[in-house]
Amino acid sequence: MDKAIKAIDKESLHYNFQQYDGADHISIATYGLGKVFDNIFGMFKPISPKEYKNQILTSEEPVFQYLENKYQNIEDLFRVKKTVDSERYYGHLCRMPKKGGHRILKASCRTL
Repeated sequence: MDKAIKAIDKESLHYNFQQYDGADHISIATYGLGKVFDNIFGMFKPISPKEYKNQILTSEEPVFQYLENKYQNIEDLFRVKKTVDSERYYGHLCRMPKKGGHRILKASCRTL
């Protein structure tokens, strides 16, 4: 079944398979539920240093566009309209590691 589901090519299908060794039919649910909620609602979390390093710093698009795309995905999947709070997010990003010795949002960071 795992291979059959993985073969489905659909943008709206997000599939993840985990094998829990030693789990019985009751404990398997408790192992899986935390992972499921994290996968479903992970996009609502603040930007982590890992996300910043791996996705924002490596992206060619402006940081604000990354946030708009992230919020558009939330709206498309959950029908929840979020707005970008630039002070909150730029402030958060200003505290992130620098890229090549310079912050990506150097000018924006000075205004906050």
